[in-house]
Amino acid sequence: IERFAEQIKYLIPSPNEIPKLKGIDIYGSVQYLNEVAGGDHIIFIDFNSRYDLEARISDAKTKKIKDKLELNKNRVGVLIADAAGHGITDGLLIAQLHQAFLMGTLYELEQYGEITASLFEKINTRFYNSSSTSDFITMLYGEISDKGIIRFISAGHPLPLVYSCEQSR
Repeated sequence: IERFAEQIKYLIPSPNEIPKLKGIDIYGSVQYLNEVAGGDHIIFIDFNSRYDLEARISDAKTKKIKDKLELNKNRVGVLIADAAGHGITDGLLIAQLHQAFLMGTLYELEQYGEITASLFEKINTRFYNSSSTSDFITMLYGEISDKGIIRFISAGHPLPLVYSCEQSR
């Protein structure tokens, strides 16, 4: 358990990993029930720093992919996931999801220039085929642009709440 807890620490984002967009505050954190591991998780995607967009843009196979990659310069992604439970096995599922999502994101950027709904369909199928029926994970993935536009996909997770200072709601 100690070794597992040590590895899980590397999956929890540090405050300096929270992406920054001009005029938009982004924050999220995870606190585990037993301070070892659990089923709640968050991943921040700063496309510029995590995936070296400039290099990907120059290596893009088509103009369409290049154009889609350009859009990622001005947006960030946030994945929120929740495995059913708070134990070590739920932490293991989340660790598997963490790696699958980041690897899938890399593939999606190379193939399409953006993260598509297909990634979540593939992850869902893979986890369904390799987990017990009592184990499940809900996910919410959203991308926020510097223009304040949010696009998201929910995989069984409650919808996000967005607060506007401008409208005070």
